[in-house]
Amino acid sequence: MKEKQFFYRCNFIFFVFAIVFLVSNTWNKAYATPMNEIQNYIEEFQKKSGVKNLSVVVYNNGNINYYGNTNTKCLYQIGSMTKSFTGLGILKLINEGKLSLDDDISDLLDNFELYYNGNRARISVEELLRHTSGFTNSERDYPSANPEMSLMEWVDSISKSELKFEPGSSYSYANTNYNLLGAIIENVSGKSYKEYMEEEILIPLQLENVFVGTPSKDVMICEGTRLGYGIAFDYEIDVKEGRIPAGYLYADIEDMCRYLMIQLGDAKIPEEYKKLIDSSHEYLLYGENPASYFAGWEYFGSGIIGHSGGTPNYSSRMIFSKEKDIAVCVLANMNAAASIDRLCDDIFAITTGQEKQGFAFDIWRIFDIIFSGISIVGIALLIIAILFIKKTKLLLFFDLTVLILFICQIIIIPLLFQSGWKDIALVWAPWSVLVGLIIQLIDIIVLSIMAIIRRKNQENIKKARKLTFGK
Repeated sequence: MKEKQFFYRCNFIFFVFAIVFLVSNTWNKAYATPMNEIQNYIEEFQKKSGVKNLSVVVYNNGNINYYGNTNTKCLYQIGSMTKSFTGLGILKLINEGKLSLDDDISDLLDNFELYYNGNRARISVEELLRHTSGFTNSERDYPSANPEMSLMEWVDSISKSELKFEPGSSYSYANTNYNLLGAIIENVSGKSYKEYMEEEILIPLQLENVFVGTPSKDVMICEGTRLGYGIAFDYEIDVKEGRIPAGYLYADIEDMCRYLMIQLGDAKIPEEYKKLIDSSHEYLLYGENPASYFAGWEYFGSGIIGHSGGTPNYSSRMIFSKEKDIAVCVLANMNAAASIDRLCDDIFAITTGQEKQGFAFDIWRIFDIIFSGISIVGIALLIIAILFIKKTKLLLFFDLTVLILFICQIIIIPLLFQSGWKDIALVWAPWSVLVGLIIQLIDIIVLSIMAIIRRKNQENIKKARKLTFGK
């Protein structure tokens, strides 16, 4: 009897261990599959996009996995993801009773006036937070701060501007809104934007590797790059003080992971800040006037909240779902916004067991391909014209064709990006755009000179024949 009991017990123990082993092995395989798929997808993405350095974090119900750049302390500019930090700063001031969502921003900024249809306009703090102020993202209409400008000097420079639509009547994403919110933080708090954000937001949230503007201490920055002819060239630009609140914080992937955990409610922070975080989501989703944008966060549907960021030499994106307790952040050292957005969304899809959409070409990548081709054709045309084309009419035909195409580019591209050629060619666009334009200009000048010289030579030959042979 005892032998049978012992036998049954051994079988029971063996059975339990077998079940545990099978469940554990199945779970590990299920968990490993998305990890491997994400890693392979990122490697494939870097080959297609040309992005040198990429840092990715996936937070999934308490599990954290990093991909891409092995140095998780490397800093990137996070672009417009900065807006949610600025928005949080404003919500803290509101919570302290120092301002309200309905306050007229002209009362919060000294000698600041705005107009719509020639009449004084009233813009509320909430309208800035929701991008319904009447400003647009046109650099022509509302120029960003010059390098020498402080934030308040920039505010003075756009005072008395004419708004494009009546405040509160429509949505239009504009960096101007959040730079103005940064100025309001300075005026209301009595501190600089940098001081306020560090003391009231970053330190309390224990975000030690998020920096307002270019980091001053000895830290590792993942150097930005700029595309050109399919190659990522190192490229750095000065961070302008007057542009920081809308898009120029630096952060590493570890602190961005913590920041997303804070949004999900999975990180320990002071109770006051939990309420602020929750209120930013509630106003976005459940407020009296729910909208797709509030306080630096965008609602994408299906419970997914996030934001993207882009500067001339960096791009980024973060998204999270409180319902699924999943978050993804991607930081990259190249301006490839559309590609990075798709990468982040696809990693989220893989993590949640959904179908990914696949690689998306960024507009600048497309421009790089086009202007790389233009550069090659332009050089080839110049060589052929010099060596082989003898007829003046053919030279003039090619010269006129290049001239028309050049003029079309000069007119259409600034209209497309609502910015001037100086910013487009010298700051944002791939190097191939600037070089391609220069090559076309050289083609126009050289072909014109050749056509003029050959026409004069032909005229001289005719004159010489007349003198020699008469009529």
